[in-house]
Amino acid sequence: GYTAHLRSVRVAPEDVEDIAAEVLLRVCADNFKVLREFRKECSLATYLAVVARRVCVHELARRQQVRAAINKGETRLPEEL
Repeated sequence: GYTAHLRSVRVAPEDVEDIAAEVLLRVCADNFKVLREFRKECSLATYLAVVARRVCVHELARRQQVRAAINKGETRLPEEL
């Protein structure tokens, strides 16, 4: 919610759930690579907040591109960013 608010993007409740799932998938991906890359230069909470924010920004941008393609009537949606 907060990241979307800062970017002036409206996010439906189902999108919030989808993006939260994306964050969890990112943390779990590649045998928890994100957690293994934690270098303890900050708190784990801060590190995970940064990871979550990056996933949110990426996903919001991707969804915005998809919506724009749909609005233009394009038959092919943008690939992953």
